[in-house]
Amino acid sequence: MKKNLPVSLHFLTSALLLLLALFLTACQATPEIPAPTETIRAPTVQAATPTTPPTPEPLIPTPAPTVTPTPDTGHNLTAWHFPANFPGFEHHHGVNPADYVDVFGPTLSDYLATYSTISYPWQTPDENSPVGLGHHHGYVWLYDQARSDDPYTGCELFNNGGNLPTESLNCVTDVLMELHTDGTQAHLRKRFHSHYIFMRVCDQTLTQCGIVATGGWVDYGILHTPYKTTHCPLPDYDPEVPAGYEFDLNQPPYRTSFVEYRGERVVQFWSGLRPNQIIADLYPENPNHTVGVAWSTLDAWGIIDPTDCADPSLDVYGESVGITGLNNSLFQIFSIFLYEHPPAPFVGWTDRWGHVAEGCTEAGTDCVPFIVTEGVPDGAALLNRPVKQGDPEAAPLLEFDPGAGVLLAPEG
Repeated sequence: MKKNLPVSLHFLTSALLLLLALFLTACQATPEIPAPTETIRAPTVQAATPTTPPTPEPLIPTPAPTVTPTPDTGHNLTAWHFPANFPGFEHHHGVNPADYVDVFGPTLSDYLATYSTISYPWQTPDENSPVGLGHHHGYVWLYDQARSDDPYTGCELFNNGGNLPTESLNCVTDVLMELHTDGTQAHLRKRFHSHYIFMRVCDQTLTQCGIVATGGWVDYGILHTPYKTTHCPLPDYDPEVPAGYEFDLNQPPYRTSFVEYRGERVVQFWSGLRPNQIIADLYPENPNHTVGVAWSTLDAWGIIDPTDCADPSLDVYGESVGITGLNNSLFQIFSIFLYEHPPAPFVGWTDRWGHVAEGCTEAGTDCVPFIVTEGVPDGAALLNRPVKQGDPEAAPLLEFDPGAGVLLAPEG
């Protein structure tokens, strides 16, 4: 035991010296930081006091035009004008679009400077003719604004049937559109009508807004007469219908004639919404692709005889049965559906059916200006109201009656 003691002591001394050397080396090296054992949280910041988004100043539609007492020397087929008691002016064109530049800004003012205030290069054949079924009389500008309804301030997103994703839809707060309808039974039989539309589109907080402008031909599908009761087949206008197929009269697009007089009203309802999957095969052009519209006139000139809806000789006019005051001057807007659009900003063209078109250099039938300004939120947008024709609680009445005897039924 006494012989081994020096060796053990020597070994212990060596081990201590080795540990001291390792310690000194570790002190000179960069230390490794161990990973945290718990999640590091950002410091708590007190939330700002919530504020109510600003509500846009109410926009008051221009009142119905008054009668112009002084005759003009001519009738400009591309200019908006008041109705008046002299030849050539015994019709109305709704609101004056120039009155709404404050709402739609340069998008509208530039359009009016380029295409004037009546008609456009994508009109359907002979649509701006002063006579015949084209009827310059049929150009009508309508303006309306979404009312304030909970839970959507400044939005009207009626969820018809409960199948609309209203939580994610943007709002069409204002709409100005040029339609083409003269309120006659003959015009109701025509399936395609041109239009152009300006929409102010906002998110549901009304803090992000912009303007969308688009147009083309609206496909109003098939004719019902009476409404949602009987399909009136018109071979020259109906979609190609497979043998044995029966239309579901609830599926747009469609146009309809109410065959009963409602007091001093005759309703024509026009639904130019996009065809859904149930009937899409009947509409290979995929029409109404960018925007769908649904509206009505409440005092059309007369009714279609349901016993033979295709025979215009059987049409009944209100005056012939003692109904007065019918002059196609009372309208309602029910649905404006912006289905899709390129990300803002966008300036381009669509074909007549609303599909983005390439290679256009000037406006024409399949080159329709399409504008999406800065600020338009991504995604679809809607203005939608319960369909109750003639009920001002469902939709405001847009009236342009300047007085008895001023507006006359179109000829031809």
